[in-house]
Amino acid sequence: MGFVQELLQLGAAAICSDDPILSVDDLCDQILEVLNYFRLGSVMCMGAMAGAYILTLFAIKYRDRVTGLILVSPLYKAPSWTEWLYNKFMSNLLYYYGMCGLLKECLLQRYFSKEVRGNPEIPESDIVQSCRKLLDERQSVNVWRYLQAIDKRPDITEGLKKLKCRTLIFVGDSSPFHSEALHMTGKLDRRYSALVEVMFTTVSI
Repeated sequence: MGFVQELLQLGAAAICSDDPILSVDDLCDQILEVLNYFRLGSVMCMGAMAGAYILTLFAIKYRDRVTGLILVSPLYKAPSWTEWLYNKFMSNLLYYYGMCGLLKECLLQRYFSKEVRGNPEIPESDIVQSCRKLLDERQSVNVWRYLQAIDKRPDITEGLKKLKCRTLIFVGDSSPFHSEALHMTGKLDRRYSALVEVMFTTVSI
């Protein structure tokens, strides 16, 4: 179960610094190890952003093991220069300062809209508070290694044409990944895929 379990499990130990940094293909293969370990056959998978990328790549490589995909703000292309620089900035923060306050704010801005994160008049939502707590419980070196793998991901556009499993994509209208989700939907077979755009509105009382 290796890297995936060590990275995602709460209370997991830090990965040894001597272990090699894995690629996104390695992460996919470890998902297969998890399924085989629990003797699972074909499964429904759900992931967000980079996690959605990993699961999509897994569905491309192991089509008989995936019944369907639920993807939230998915990625499918190689990192742009903007994302590459942003990831480098976060990687450096992790490497030198660990899961510091600035890094958590950067990640929360990626995950949630302004309305959910709150402001001086409106407190941040329960889900943001829960996510902030979960980030505190993650091993910094594990997250750093995960970012290294994601930062070197290849474009999987061609592989999207091979997907035959049902695929449902969710994306917020103000998400920084909105355009990529729309483009990804256009690459998938429309017989098996659907896009749900979530609209956010602010209500003043």
